[in-house]
Amino acid sequence: MSLSSNQPGQMSRHQPQPDYYSFLLRAISGGVAGMIETSMTMPLETTKTIQQLQTGPSSSLLSTARYIRTHKGLAGFYYGMPACLVQASGKVAIRFSFYGMYQKQLQNYFGRSEAAGGNINSYPNIMKGTAGLLAGASEALWITPCERLKTLRVSQVDVETRNQRFTSMAHTLRRLNGPLDLYVGFVPTSIRNGLAVGGRFLMYDQFKETLADLDSNKEKVWWHPIVCGFTVGAVTTVLSQPADVVKSRMQGHSSFSSSSSSSSSTTTMHLSTDRMSMMKSTINILKSEGWNGITRGLTARIWKIGCGQAVIFTVYESVSDNLSKVMNL
Repeated sequence: MSLSSNQPGQMSRHQPQPDYYSFLLRAISGGVAGMIETSMTMPLETTKTIQQLQTGPSSSLLSTARYIRTHKGLAGFYYGMPACLVQASGKVAIRFSFYGMYQKQLQNYFGRSEAAGGNINSYPNIMKGTAGLLAGASEALWITPCERLKTLRVSQVDVETRNQRFTSMAHTLRRLNGPLDLYVGFVPTSIRNGLAVGGRFLMYDQFKETLADLDSNKEKVWWHPIVCGFTVGAVTTVLSQPADVVKSRMQGHSSFSSSSSSSSSTTTMHLSTDRMSMMKSTINILKSEGWNGITRGLTARIWKIGCGQAVIFTVYESVSDNLSKVMNL
């Protein structure tokens, strides 16, 4: 199924359906795809975040994975999993549903331009890229709090903590710095997601059409979404890498202290009241670490996002095709 099909307001195969049917179809399909993708790629996400939070010499993907395994075992790779599941299901649902909504609005706008003498067929890539960029920026409103909690949780991988769950961390954030502290890193998150999602929607259908043209039967087969999803994921990962590193540094800005007694030991999370701005974080990274600081976690991100997008596009298209039959879209 092409991402350009089943747009909100499009005529169904059987009878016209309200716009919200297509919106709901995209949201459900995206939510399912997001949860499956996170379940499969969480270890790479944790490894990537640990690499980006380090300020010393860069460590490789494998050495960071061994570090996590040594300190926290296999469970350490799934630190932040609850927040990531909520985040991923919501963000992919928002991504595809809002993409369809924004593309419909842009089609209406360029349609009016066509009526005034323009040509709507001259703008398909502009519409895809712009709709994707807006959808990516929109999903940042949902995922920033989840990523803030996930990053703080992952940063504890080498700290002996007890009862430091997401609910207690969220309470600590609200108590110390107010509710807005959940939105630390919102600007770089919006930039990262806008570039990444806009690029993926811009390139995905073109890559699928190219693969279909290379086939002698001119047909799209089951592995096309996997290859195209991985390719667009890897390319957009490189484009959005600087914003992702800055986001991780801003959201992981915290410290820990330990206390012990004869019966137990506890660790307390202290959040700095100095909210690092995006510009300050970027300057600090470049001054202290140079280009190596910007590229931290890039290998893990390419594998994580490449594999993740392969899963998301494949699952999304499968779920969407089956749901569209049930919903008569």
